[in-house]
Amino acid sequence: MRIRIALPACAIALVLLGDVLLLTQQDRSTAVSLDAAVKGFRATDSQSSETTFTTIAPRGPSSPGSPTSAAPARGAAPTPARPSATTAAATPAPFRLPVQGVYAYRTQGHETVSMGGGRHDYPERTFATVRAKGGCDWELEHRVLEEHIERRLQCSGPGQLTEKDERVDITFFGQKNTAYYRCDPPLVLAQAGDQPGAKRTGTCRADDGQAVLTTTFVGRERLTIGGVAVDAIRVRMEGVVSGRAEGTSFSDTWAHPDTGLMLKSIRKVDTRAKAFGTTVDYREEATYELEKLEPAT
Repeated sequence: MRIRIALPACAIALVLLGDVLLLTQQDRSTAVSLDAAVKGFRATDSQSSETTFTTIAPRGPSSPGSPTSAAPARGAAPTPARPSATTAAATPAPFRLPVQGVYAYRTQGHETVSMGGGRHDYPERTFATVRAKGGCDWELEHRVLEEHIERRLQCSGPGQLTEKDERVDITFFGQKNTAYYRCDPPLVLAQAGDQPGAKRTGTCRADDGQAVLTTTFVGRERLTIGGVAVDAIRVRMEGVVSGRAEGTSFSDTWAHPDTGLMLKSIRKVDTRAKAFGTTVDYREEATYELEKLEPAT
């Protein structure tokens, strides 16, 4: 017996595509340590000393500084401070890649499946790794647990932050399940000139379903990250899932205005699928808050 779980863009419409649930194994959840996350980053970043990508450290308007990268850039001009008014444009043009490394998030939340009492309680700290992938592309790998790993491919391009695809690996009762969603055309998350209330709708597709996602630019809100004031952009996303599973999702995400790096996110997911004459529900509630702007490397 096994379940299948799929995750569309921005981790906001998790889909349970239940077949059958294996109840002969004990469910478990395994926290990921900072040390393990950093070792994983170093193991897959052997070319970082030769990278030609120009990245800029996420920072707030009260702490301007020179751009940095995994291999520090030389001679680049600092990015000017951003205004704090909620009616200001969403972001400068262009977006820039966030600094590569491992970011720590204060975490609250859990996920459940309705068969077998499956439940994963998230640890108090989780870690997400940023890697440059070429051009404007960068990957965020968030290891919420060893049993719940999310990977998103985003593009911080001229005047626009987009998402191209997302993969999730989730394990319940010893059964690892992988799903991959493609956003073609890329899902626009934020754009230069956005005003509060601006809406967009996009579709991300898997082999056996899709998610229609509506994003709303809420405005700018000041957050304090590691003692630094940051003029974050806030984007709300609502998803409707169809195909082998049906359900809804909701998230609020606060992102850095220079890079699009997630500073804070609150999300709720509620989906269900039919399996062997019954329905199987998947639910998730989670909150993530970045601890500091500088990653561990």
